[in-house]
Amino acid sequence: MNRAVAAIAASLTMLLAAPAAAAAVPTDLTRHAADAVAGSSVPAPAAIERQAVTAQLVSLASGAIDPSSRLSATVTATNRSAMPVDDVVLELELTEEPLADRAALDAFLAEPGSVPSRLAAQLPEPPDEPADQVSSAPEEGGLASDDEAEAPETVGSTIAAGAARTFTIGASPDELGLPSGRWGVYGAVLTLRTPTGDVPVDVLPLTWQGSAVPELRLAALTMAEGSSAATVLGASNVPGVASAVDPTLVTNALAFDSGLVERETWRLASGSPDLTSLARAEETSLMELALSLPAGTNLASIGRAPWLAAPAAIDAASTEAAVALGARATLALPDSAGYAQLVETADAALARDGDALVLVPDPGLSKSLAQFRPGTEAAKARALAESALLADEADGDPVLAVLDDSWRPSSSQPSAVLQTLMTAPWVEPLPVSELLEADPVDVELPANVAARADMPAEDVAALAGSLERLTTLAHATTDTDAARADWGAALLRGVEVSLRENPGVRDAAVAAAVAEADETLASLRIAESSDLNLLAETGEIPITVVNGLDHDVTVRVDLTSFSPNLQVLESPTVTVPANEEHAALVRVEAVSSDNVQVSVVLRSPEGQSVGDGQTFAVRVRADWGNAATAVFSVVLVLLLVAGLVRTARRGRRETRAEPAPAPDTAPDRDSENDDPYAEGADEAPAGPERTERD
Repeated sequence: MNRAVAAIAASLTMLLAAPAAAAAVPTDLTRHAADAVAGSSVPAPAAIERQAVTAQLVSLASGAIDPSSRLSATVTATNRSAMPVDDVVLELELTEEPLADRAALDAFLAEPGSVPSRLAAQLPEPPDEPADQVSSAPEEGGLASDDEAEAPETVGSTIAAGAARTFTIGASPDELGLPSGRWGVYGAVLTLRTPTGDVPVDVLPLTWQGSAVPELRLAALTMAEGSSAATVLGASNVPGVASAVDPTLVTNALAFDSGLVERETWRLASGSPDLTSLARAEETSLMELALSLPAGTNLASIGRAPWLAAPAAIDAASTEAAVALGARATLALPDSAGYAQLVETADAALARDGDALVLVPDPGLSKSLAQFRPGTEAAKARALAESALLADEADGDPVLAVLDDSWRPSSSQPSAVLQTLMTAPWVEPLPVSELLEADPVDVELPANVAARADMPAEDVAALAGSLERLTTLAHATTDTDAARADWGAALLRGVEVSLRENPGVRDAAVAAAVAEADETLASLRIAESSDLNLLAETGEIPITVVNGLDHDVTVRVDLTSFSPNLQVLESPTVTVPANEEHAALVRVEAVSSDNVQVSVVLRSPEGQSVGDGQTFAVRVRADWGNAATAVFSVVLVLLLVAGLVRTARRGRRETRAEPAPAPDTAPDRDSENDDPYAEGADEAPAGPERTERD
């Protein structure tokens, strides 16, 4: 039994110690696992559940090597079992020949085993085999003794049970066997070999700079819109990288934090409206709205930046609409309809159809930058390799890479992949504005592409009609632009380009947008009123204006009489604060008694009708008023006369003199004594003194 175990151990050790054989004929398990890793979208290609050991590439000194540099890769291996694992060896294999082009690079990454490779380095390094070592075999028919059956020297490392171990494999270009005097992109495979099976670590390209790589004039553009705009702006804060951004999402703080004030910046239509559907419906008012919404920052370099159109289809209808709306150029994104046909006719970064300039990004580089195993060392290595091979293909022509909404950076920190790409020795960053000055390739775009996915024309008309009414209402507010922006943004949600692939959701979004617009329009109204009475030749009719909006409004109350028996003398203008109501008094004149129907509407200062009108009746009884006035006047006159009479009588009584008291009666006397003043008579009786009057 011991001999059998020793023989098995010796066989496994010999397999691990034979790098040439392992390189020439790799095991099916290694190739199968490596291929599975290459085709996976997850970053760490390390874990196979039935194996006790997993491994992951944690750092790579550089994906591009020159004669003065050294390859260095660090791998962390973890033993999840309860037993130690011995004889663990990390191997690096390189393709025997450089990969010819980007198609070969894609094929290698998809299936590494399809390309011949060789062992370039291993850790631990294999022991030197003595030159005079002679293999001894037992005599014919005999058995080897225990001493003769010694196991070969162990060359691998040991990973303790439940522990992790770090391997750093390094080699110079000479040790890797890289040729001098020429450059190339080689495929590399890292594998951890253990007695229980091979553990794939990573598959990635390495760019060798044995000579100068051709220069690549590269314009890089990122698109920041939607909920991920802040993260995208932060991740694209790399020198040489331009950004196209929805300006309504940019605040002053974000602009400074993401370096927009120092970078080339382009503007996108707010809300990502479906330009293609709007253009084919010949209704672009919603696009005009999206372009007029105020920026979230007061930096002119962002709010007034030139804009780039990004239609869902690359056709004449879309590009002509973009030109009419003032777009500097149209972006032909790789996922847009008509892109493949465009590339077939114009293998260049800039094309032209009439007056329309079309920016054509490279699909391979754009996709790999945005989606290839983000956050891994392999992503940086592929960006370098792809750009080097692309530089050879471009032959000095400019190239455009666009990272659209498929790029989902996990952090707002500057992207390591973009930093690696833009600082590559052979990459010459090119501003998008300079690319637009290059000589374009003339093309003739088809009139319409992928029309079946367009929004129905009646839906476009419904949204445009709602926008027109909201714009009229906005003119009645004290801040027209702010009100139009607030209310119009809801309509843009019904025409987002992302809804083209889901008509059911789009229909619901359109219905919700129109309903919200109707609710806003109904928020400014005239309060319902019962019939009114007018009992005089002139008077005022009260009209209550209800403002349920979040903006102050100034409106003219326009009352119309449907009978000549009631004349409207004036239409007052009133200002109603937000979420309040106000009674406006309309002066009218009655010509004759009648039951008159009147209507009242609210108008903006420009005279346009806003909100729904109201109709009610006014009972005009001017003769009743005259009779009542006459009776009232007579009553007043009578009351006045009565008051005067009463006042006169009271005055006469108060001015009449009171009578003097009667004199006392004297007793009878003799005649001679009749004269009270006669001599000898008694003294005259006391009484009031009298004087003679004229």
